[in-house]
Amino acid sequence: MAKIERNREDLIRDGRKMSLRGEAEIDGRTILVGFRDRGQMSWYCDQDPVFQFNAAMELRRAFVHSTRYSSLNGELIRLDRDMHSHKVGFLKNVVSSQERMQIMVSLEELAERLRRAVADSSISWRVFENQTDVFLETLRKSLEKLPERVQIANDPSC
Repeated sequence: MAKIERNREDLIRDGRKMSLRGEAEIDGRTILVGFRDRGQMSWYCDQDPVFQFNAAMELRRAFVHSTRYSSLNGELIRLDRDMHSHKVGFLKNVVSSQERMQIMVSLEELAERLRRAVADSSISWRVFENQTDVFLETLRKSLEKLPERVQIANDPSC
């Protein structure tokens, strides 16, 4: 990871780990959704927020309000940059219940935007390799499987 943050790359073109991916302009923001080979879903709303799920629809990573989060043993951990190290590193800090609630509200709001967008035929999706029908059906089914209260994964890896 670079020491200098940059805007994200074009994930439709370059998101090779996401075999199925698409993006649309929703409520004035570019939202990209990607799926990895085992069904792990990721949401990118412009630069922030970002939510990544495992195949069981548990939250494994997030980037909200310019802050990185990771799952660890079913809890969210805030990853703060270690500015005292010569290498890029992170200090792991426990997330307060208030901070966790704000993250989950942001996740729920984005999930609702996506549900509305999938149901709205006037939304134009830009989909990798023109797999629009497959992408929209996968997204619809994934949103149906997303629990009302998303759980935190035990491990941030896929």
